Amino acid sequence: MRWISCLVFFFFISGIADAKDNPPKILIVNSDNSVVKYTIAQDEFKTSIHYPIVDINLSDNEWDEEQFKNLLIKESPTLIYAIGSKAFLFSQKYADKNIPIVFSSIVNCMRFEMRENTYGIRREIHPGMQLSIFKYFFPSIKKIGLLYSKEYTEEWFNQTQNEAKNMDIELIGKEIEKGVGALINEKIDAFWMISEPAILSDKEFLLSIFKDCDAHKLPIFADYEALAKQGASLVVTVNDATIGKQAANIAMQLLKGLKVKNNINYPAGSYVIFNQKVVEAYGLHYSKEAVRSSDMIIKK
Repeated sequence: MRWISCLVFFFFISGIADAKDNPPKILIVNSDNSVVKYTIAQDEFKTSIHYPIVDINLSDNEWDEEQFKNLLIKESPTLIYAIGSKAFLFSQKYADKNIPIVFSSIVNCMRFEMRENTYGIRREIHPGMQLSIFKYFFPSIKKIGLLYSKEYTEEWFNQTQNEAKNMDIELIGKEIEKGVGALINEKIDAFWMISEPAILSDKEFLLSIFKDCDAHKLPIFADYEALAKQGASLVVTVNDATIGKQAANIAMQLLKGLKVKNNINYPAGSYVIFNQKVVEAYGLHYSKEAVRSSDMIIKK
């Protein structure tokens, strides 16, 4: 029986050596590394991973679809981390179906079809958490309005209505075509600029919403940092470094052969911007205690 024990020991040692000689390889695909949010998530991911990493920036001219396919063949990654929509779509389309994909930084990610071995962190904070923060800063808020599309966010709106009811908030939604004027007629207390691609991709329409709300001194709640400078009263956005850490944690679990509880997760952290300049210009009542908890306050 001694020879069996020796044989088992040999394969055990060989396995350890093989794991060291052939560690997992991760391919990071960044849609555009000039986008600061993408870069923050990528950097945090890389500091949390201790396996070989190859990273590419799809905004470079060399990365067309053919070049990307050739890269996958050459590198044979064990796992792909895709940052942004373009990176995700490229990876989903061309990567071997056995290669797990972890993604982040995609607006309304649930609009995409996903493989069984696709995992990721949503771009949006859980709606219940956003609503609770809105209520914390503006305790008297009772009616919040938003615009949605049947294609992207109608289902999300229907689900979020229940979250709002639990907080004694009436959430009123209108289809985009009806415009913000239809919500203003409903006597809403605030407008919620959700991550609706049909709005965010139309700069002219987006600016018209801000103009109409400003004319009625109607605060805008949003989840994009840039919209605070545009005039949003309160921005509740993601913490991009935390997203990178979460993505890395999922990747490590997969590489260790562990089961990941949920394929798609909400961000764990948040970043809150309070636009005191706009809020006070509108004469709105707000919680000073809440403001002290802000990550950023715009005063000028």
